[in-house]
Amino acid sequence: MFVFTIDGPEAQPMQQASLSQLGVLEEKHLEQWIVTHPGVLGDDIKIIATQYNSWSSDFGDLTKERLDVLGLDSSGQTVVVELKRGSDSRIHLQAITYASLVAGFTKETLAEATPTTSIS
Repeated sequence: MFVFTIDGPEAQPMQQASLSQLGVLEEKHLEQWIVTHPGVLGDDIKIIATQYNSWSSDFGDLTKERLDVLGLDSSGQTVVVELKRGSDSRIHLQAITYASLVAGFTKETLAEATPTTSIS
C-alpha cells in the first residue's frame, strides 16, 4: 500500500515513518481525529466519552484504567477503542479488560459517562 502527498497536480509517495517520528501522539492527535471522524470505527458510531475512567467494582472502589474512546453503535453495542503507537504486547489484555468492564454497562451507566472533551 502506498500513501501519497498531493500538491496540486503532483503526487509524491510519502516516505515511510513511524507516528512518533512524525510527532503524532495518541491522545493529542489520534484520539481527537477519531472523535472528529467516528466513521473510521464503522457506520453510525456515536462517541460517548474519551479517557473514560469511572469504573467501579462491586466494592465501590475505582480502578486506575483509562479507556481512550468509548462509543455506541446503532444497535446499542458498546465500542471500545484503545490507541497505541507501535506494538505493545499488553494491548490484547487491555482490550479484554475494557470489554469485560463495559459488558455490564446499563443505559444509566452510559448516560452518566463523562462527555467527550476536547484534547489539548
